[in-house]
Amino acid sequence: MKIAVTGGSGKAGRAVVRDLREHGHDVLNVDRVPSHEDAAPYLPADLTDYGQTLEALSGGHVLPGIEAVVHLAAIPAPDKA
Repeated sequence: MKIAVTGGSGKAGRAVVRDLREHGHDVLNVDRVPSHEDAAPYLPADLTDYGQTLEALSGGHVLPGIEAVVHLAAIPAPDKA
């Protein structure tokens, strides 16, 4: 299955990306910043931007045909975003 993980560069996101890949899924990391691990293809996106969100959830040119989304993106310190 092709799965997009929003927030895939964060602590929880990295664990989810790793687990999904270990179970044979094609995974796309959708985040504002790349992961320090090269575990999955990366699509930079700010999910507060509607256009970037649509691109990300389609898989864009990186991994087209996304079938599922695991949403873990968040702003951990909104006053510092």
